[in-house]
Amino acid sequence: MDSVNIVPNIRNRIYIVLPISKSGLRFRYKDNPDRPVDEYTAVVYKEGRGDGKKTIQKCNEYNEYEEGTYFIELNTIPVMRQRVDMDGGTENIISILEPGTVEFINIEDVSKLSLYTPYTPLGSSFRRFCGVNIENAVKTKVIYLSPGRYKAHYYKNNSRNETVISFEVKGNETTKVSLQ
Repeated sequence: MDSVNIVPNIRNRIYIVLPISKSGLRFRYKDNPDRPVDEYTAVVYKEGRGDGKKTIQKCNEYNEYEEGTYFIELNTIPVMRQRVDMDGGTENIISILEPGTVEFINIEDVSKLSLYTPYTPLGSSFRRFCGVNIENAVKTKVIYLSPGRYKAHYYKNNSRNETVISFEVKGNETTKVSLQ
């Protein structure tokens, strides 16, 4: 360390530069940690930052962040949100479930359906999280959903009665749902 000279009756300034400790953020599949998470990106916000700055992180990459609390939003369907406290010099791993495939088989020429997911701890109440448009000529519509229980709400053509179908999605499996 260099010596510091302090002279009487003169303003003395000493600057101390401290290193900023960073934390790392990575994503992995819970049941398949060796498979890269190529399908998703995350939006990362630092709590308390009023400038609205956000970082877009590809989930197959490792990024470093300053210490602090962060909100992370993944573009899974439905959207996954998580709060993470990043302490200096640590690696934070967010585990997610691999998506499943859902095939909606359009028997009744349904043009739109709404998807609902449980939002209470016991799963007794559901909330809408996305709409799906199906062209009339299309007989099968394929989407990827996070594993879990869902309900599809739709109206058959020329009907005023709503039809509701419950189904469950499992990771790496195909679930067929007949819209009839």
